[in-house]
Amino acid sequence: MDTTCDCIVVGGGAAGLSAALVLGRARRRTLVIDAGKPSDLAAGAKAAASIVRSLTSELAGAEVPAPS
Repeated sequence: MDTTCDCIVVGGGAAGLSAALVLGRARRRTLVIDAGKPSDLAAGAKAAASIVRSLTSELAGAEVPAPS
């Protein structure tokens, strides 16, 4: 089966599926590639959790000035 796609969307999260929907409505042949692992997190929650972990590890042991 030889099929040519106009667009490839990487990621089947909220943003990826939204992009694929818009492209489909514009009559573009679109392929969505996703890891296939289901997630019950809200859109952006993975990124937010990662940022919190990163900031927490960077601030661990650092002195935080008291508000003036």
